[in-house]
Amino acid sequence: MKMYKESQNMVLKPEFTKEIVKDIIALANSNAGTIYIGIDNNGEVVGLKDVEKDLEELKATITDDISFDISLDFSMVPGFICTENIDGKDVIKLDIREAINKPVYLKKDGYKISSVFVRRGETSVEATEDDINKMLENDKFLEDNISSNQDLHFEYLKKILEKNNMEANDNTLKALHIVTLSGKYTNIGYLFSDECPYNISFVIYDGNNENEIKDNKKFTGSLLKQLNDAFEFLDTYGKDQVKIANQIEKLKLGLFNSVAYRDYYKFEEIKNILVKLFDDHYEISSLFGGAYKYIGDIFRLVNMDHRKDNV
Repeated sequence: MKMYKESQNMVLKPEFTKEIVKDIIALANSNAGTIYIGIDNNGEVVGLKDVEKDLEELKATITDDISFDISLDFSMVPGFICTENIDGKDVIKLDIREAINKPVYLKKDGYKISSVFVRRGETSVEATEDDINKMLENDKFLEDNISSNQDLHFEYLKKILEKNNMEANDNTLKALHIVTLSGKYTNIGYLFSDECPYNISFVIYDGNNENEIKDNKKFTGSLLKQLNDAFEFLDTYGKDQVKIANQIEKLKLGLFNSVAYRDYYKFEEIKNILVKLFDDHYEISSLFGGAYKYIGDIFRLVNMDHRKDNV
């Protein structure tokens, strides 16, 4: 029998309460960890009476109460949040990653010291001012950093801005943090430029057999163009594939999250997004990272946020 014991990186809760968000925030602000709901402080598996109900309430609480959506799209992050049956009893398991953009805080309280939590040994506690200063000093956030590639072009972005009745001038690019005040292109500029180095690839299989490839597609260019082209392809594909047609909107949502929340921290380690399409299901492979300050803002600005799939 596996033994469970609370530690710096493990939290045990006998039942679901909304106070769990403090532990989630604490782990995200510290060094990551795992939370089990349905195991008491002594490590005994007590189980949950209605695990599915608790799971849905937990997802809603995370989305509503935390400063950014750690969960991303729950269905697209394998293992982030799931149910397990241990010794015949149902529990919920959460694997919390260390946040890229710290500090994470309680949304309802706003950004202040009392809304930020960290782990101290086996306990989640309010952060001190020193804790928060260290988080800010070690901030891994990259969007405003100057891009290594300064030979960039923005024809597609300008086209989309103009289509949404916005002027595609230097002031707009600076407001979007694509260009610094000194005129240098940023990393976010690189991502939304025509030269974006990453792509979205689709592999279409014959039936559900990975050994039988019928076709493949690759979408390149600005992140906006990649996502728009991928959505158009999926709309067409869904009309011809009856078994997967009812999953297309969910797939588009997952694909958006894969683009908007991909781990852009270490550029050299990025993997391109791969979508596998089978007769009756799909799989998305992407390296998730965290929530970013401006990437989502640009998608929202051009009406291409989450389920809004037309530009």
